[in-house]
Amino acid sequence: MLVGLYLIMWQTIMLQIKLKLFVLPTFDDLYNGVVYKNFTTSEIEDVEIHDVRKLEKLLYNSNLTFLELLYSVEIETFSIPEINKIVGLRG
Repeated sequence: MLVGLYLIMWQTIMLQIKLKLFVLPTFDDLYNGVVYKNFTTSEIEDVEIHDVRKLEKLLYNSNLTFLELLYSVEIETFSIPEINKIVGLRG
């Protein structure tokens, strides 16, 4: 899910791209209780990768950076029918 943030610095508009990706766990991750998390940063974009099992807790705690994902206009579903159906429920 793409979250954009415009920064105005010295009369220059910069677009900083913030990506929040959620991945599905493998069988080994489920069996061993491993929850994946990664974060990378560059001058152009920040990428956060989380295990999808963590999304419920983040939304329940009203974490504002994750609540704005509910209003994201760019969502990549990778043509997975189940995810397309869930995104279609947003209206």
